[in-house]
Parts: sequence; structure tokens; C-alpha cells
Amino acid sequence: MHHRRHISLYTPIQFYNSTIIVNVPPINGTGIMMKTMRDRCNCNDCFHKNGEYPSLYRVLTRGLRALTSRCIGLTVAAITVASSVNALPNSVDFDLAEPRITTPDDSLVMPLERPDPSLMLPIAPQAMVLPEPRPTREELYPPTTITLEEGVERITGIAPQSDSAPLQLRSGEGMAQMLRRGGLTPEEAQEAISRISSHLSMRSLPVGFEVTVMPASDSHGAALRLMLEDDLDLTLVETTDGSWLREVSLRPVERYLTYVSGSISSSLYRAGIKAGMTDDVFNTFVQVLGFSVDFQREVRKGDEFEVLFESSKDIISGKTVTGSRLHYISMTLSGDKIEFFHHDHQDGGSGWYDEGGNSAARTLMRTPVNGARLSSGYGQRKHPVLGYSKMHRGIDFAASIGTPIMAAGSGVIEYAGRNGSYGNYVRIRHNSTYKTAYAHLSKVKTGISPGTRVSQGEIIGYVGNTGRSTGPHLHYEILVNNRQVNPLTVRLPAGKSMPEEERLYFDRTVNSISDELTARGILRFAGE
Repeated sequence: MHHRRHISLYTPIQFYNSTIIVNVPPINGTGIMMKTMRDRCNCNDCFHKNGEYPSLYRVLTRGLRALTSRCIGLTVAAITVASSVNALPNSVDFDLAEPRITTPDDSLVMPLERPDPSLMLPIAPQAMVLPEPRPTREELYPPTTITLEEGVERITGIAPQSDSAPLQLRSGEGMAQMLRRGGLTPEEAQEAISRISSHLSMRSLPVGFEVTVMPASDSHGAALRLMLEDDLDLTLVETTDGSWLREVSLRPVERYLTYVSGSISSSLYRAGIKAGMTDDVFNTFVQVLGFSVDFQREVRKGDEFEVLFESSKDIISGKTVTGSRLHYISMTLSGDKIEFFHHDHQDGGSGWYDEGGNSAARTLMRTPVNGARLSSGYGQRKHPVLGYSKMHRGIDFAASIGTPIMAAGSGVIEYAGRNGSYGNYVRIRHNSTYKTAYAHLSKVKTGISPGTRVSQGEIIGYVGNTGRSTGPHLHYEILVNNRQVNPLTVRLPAGKSMPEEERLYFDRTVNSISDELTARGILRFAGE
């Protein structure tokens, strides 16, 4: 219903500190109703019990105080002028509500919605500056020269007049003694050590640590070179005015592909090392195939293996640099060949896949320890300590004390510590379905505690003989929905398959590896 009320001329009503002048003469029979929209206001003045919004009459009777203090959240939505007589002779003016719109017959006056402030700002195109890629080590450091003499000439611009000599740290000898043995004065040795210590800890230098030293000459002071890392060198040169120049350089390496293959006679490890694998190559080989091959039960005498890997050779020392990169691995088990290719994704990731693009990775590894033998299977057995028949809800891997134990899959450490007859014990939650447990550890690796996130293959502890045990071994369990199952027979879901957008690039990887093997006289067939 319309509330009718005589309103005196020029009646001010204030909303949001803005005054609305209602310019209406006191005409009998003319009613004015204000409809409002609720906006973050919960006071009783803003609600009718029947859910309607308040009329102007009700607002005015509640007082201007309710509008300015308690009803800040009210926004004027419309002012409706209703009359039982002819249209009002005067209009309703709004100071801050321009522009306004009216109906075709001028019977309704409404303010437009306040524009978005962001639309009133000038639009200026902004250029997007992408971050620059991280520089490579080759871009950061100059290459190490073959000799220290060449390095001194490059740094100072003057050819040295004395010769350098390599020195090795002796047992019971300190760095200062070795440098003085190379011809440096005590003052020169002390100055050099103060600059070396900012790059290298002097407390744990091994016996045999090598430093190339050059005594001072008329053209320059003393000079020396030493290795900071496997591929970084530090060169220090004293100038004639007593200052020292420094250069960090990248050791030059020669990269080449190596193909090794062999047949197993007694031990896979012995056969691999004999064929030319390094320890890190063998560990990667076992880790990748560990998802598909049970090395304790499936490997037989006469089974064959192949590995194609990239090695790096230090040109200065002639030594092979550790950290070889594998490209292709395969094993032939009882005539069945399993092979995987390493592929670098376009987004920076990488993975191992078979020729069909299926990932080599599984949810869990069946064998989380290398170089061990299966000493006890899953199922009913006579307990070696208790002496009676008891269900064995895991499998045991016999290995020497201290052998590293790897996380069978990525996940979160749920338990790490002493656990009754299990001895030192670690349990990992991989997802809502799978968990793995590791018992009888000699010790848990430092940093492994409940809540710690670990990656597949990461070392979490070491084989031991703690708890109810008769000898050093790893007791390994896989739990599915908190129930122990046989780790050797449980069906494990495969990892992610090759993304479709990577398929073309992966096919190129497979073809390039096949071409390399063919060039070496190795024939492989698609789908072999």
C-alpha cells in the first residue's frame, strides 16, 4: 500500500553524506514512497516483517539518525511518486544522482546506477616484460685453461716467467704447509688461504687434495689453482702491487655416448660393472626397471641387459665425471624383452617410457633396497624367533647393515621411530589407498620425521637388526586400505602415460636412439 504524508517544501534527506532534495509542495492526496535496496545492513529499521522494503514514510518517522548512522548500508534504488490526483507539478531533483532517466510519460524519475570507478580511468596499454631465462653455467663462467700458465696470462695479460707444479695434500699436513712447500712465502700462503676460505671449507680437505702452485716472478706474484666442485676451478693470482685477482672457471669436459651390454652369469651387479657401468649408472638402471622387474625372483642366469648412457670426461685430468645421463635401458628375461626410453618434456620435465608411451614408473617399487636377496616371503611361516607358525605380512630382504633403503613411492612420512618388535620403523602414506612400511632399520635417516614429504627413490633409512630380528634385513610391507598385502603379487597402477602433445617429440627421441644403436651394429625392432 502507499503511505500518504504531507511533506514540507524542500525536505532534505541524506544518504552516504549526499543530500537529496525532495522538491514537492504540500499537495493533499499526494503520496511519496521510497523503495530501497538492502546492502550489508541488518538493523531492524531496514526490514518489514513481511520482507518488504521500508517506505519513505517509515524511514522519515524513524528519523534522519537512522539513515545517516544505522542505515549506512542503504542505497537508493528508486523513488516512486504515486498520486490519486494529476501528476505533480514539480519534479524530484537529486544533487548527486545525475544523469537521471524518465519513463516516456515522465511519470517516473530514476537515477542511473553509479558507474564502476575502474571504467572511468584512462586505459593505457602496458607492455608485458617476460622474465629472462636463467643463464647456463657456460654463460656464467669462462672455460678453465689447460695449464695454470695460460690462466695467469689470460687474467693479467702478461705471460708468466715461472712454471707451475701440482701438489697433493699429505697426511697431517695443512693447506699453509702445502703452499709453502710449493714456493709461496708464509705471507702469500696466508693471503691465499683467506681468499680460498670464502669459496671452500678448509676443515675437511681430504688427503690427496690437489692444488697447482706457481711461485712469484718479476712479472707477477704467486698464483694457484684448485677445484671447487667437479666442474668448477678457482684461480688466484697476486699482482705486483700486492693485490689478488680471482677467477672462477668451468672445467672443459668432453661428452660422449657409451653403449654397454652383457649377460648375467652370477650377479647382475657384477655383470653390469664388468660390462662398463659405473655405480651411478647401475643404480639408475635398477631404479627404473625396479617397477617392472622383481630382481629377486625373475632374474635368471643368461638373462641379458643393455644400457646407452652419456658420459663426461674431464679434458684436463682425463677422468670420467660422475653423474652420467642414461638414454636407453633394456633387459631380456627368459626371452621377453623390456625396454624404456628417457624423454625430456617440452615443459622441462622428464620421464622413462616404453615405446608405446607408457610410463616405466608405478605407484610403488617392489624392491626398495638394492643388492639384497629375498630371504623370506609373504604368508604363513614358522617364526624364527617365537618358534611357532605365524602369518608373515610382508617380505624380508637380507642385506648388510647400513645398506640404504629407498622410499618405494612419493608420499608423506606417517610414522618414524621405534615401534615395538618392528624395531626402528618408517611408514609412508602415498595416497588414500596405498601405504608402505619399513622395519628393523639400523637407523632412520636424519630429517625423516612425521609430516616430511619424500620422493620416490629417496633414502629414508638403513638396513639393520633392531627389534625382533635374527639378522640384518629389511622387513617391507605394502598396505592397501590399511591391510597388508603381498608386495610381490599386488597389482600396482602404472604412472602417467605420455601426454598426447608430447607424442611427436617422443617419437623423435625413440628414432634418434634407434639410429644410434643401429650405427653401433645393434638391431632392435619396433614392438620387440
